[in-house]
Amino acid sequence: TAIRTSDNGFLIVGTIINYSPIISNDIYLIKLDSLCDTLWTKMVGDIGSEQILSAQQTNDGGYIFAGNINMGAGYVDAYMLKADSLGMPMWAKAYGGTHSDYAYSVQQTFDGGFIMCGRKTTYTGGSGDINVYLIKTDGAGNVIWSKTYGTTDVDMGLFCHELSNGGYVVFGITFYNDNDLLMMRTDMNGDTLWTKTYG
Repeated sequence: TAIRTSDNGFLIVGTIINYSPIISNDIYLIKLDSLCDTLWTKMVGDIGSEQILSAQQTNDGGYIFAGNINMGAGYVDAYMLKADSLGMPMWAKAYGGTHSDYAYSVQQTFDGGFIMCGRKTTYTGGSGDINVYLIKTDGAGNVIWSKTYGTTDVDMGLFCHELSNGGYVVFGITFYNDNDLLMMRTDMNGDTLWTKTYG
């Protein structure tokens, strides 16, 4: 993914394969100026294998990233990483249970925290085992609340956004009654106000 930065440059976020000590994916950052000349590059990794699917520049000039991390336990967790303006990690957090959970979108909220959405595997082998996953954190990535929403089929949240009049909107996909677009509106506590499907 790539984002426009406040200096009229760009940040490119990708994945690089690390072969030592084991094969894993690390986060690869390339900061470009307004002429697309490289200012710096950074390889950021944990002991797991990371994949970043969403990025945003934060109010402090740094960056917030969301995706997933595989710690080698047979499942992946939703993942959030905060970096400073030079791409140096400040903190990283994993979210989820003992099944595979993914984050697809992250946004800084008006209170300085973050809202992140994706999919959460709640059970294995049953209908309705994958639900929309919405997590609200403080500015250090600590969970304030987390919610799951879904039908008796597969539901995923692909993009989340805080509204200026309060609450959040989530866009995604539901496989209930065929494959439809999903739109949800919640209040500030993540409680559902309405849900719509289109398709």
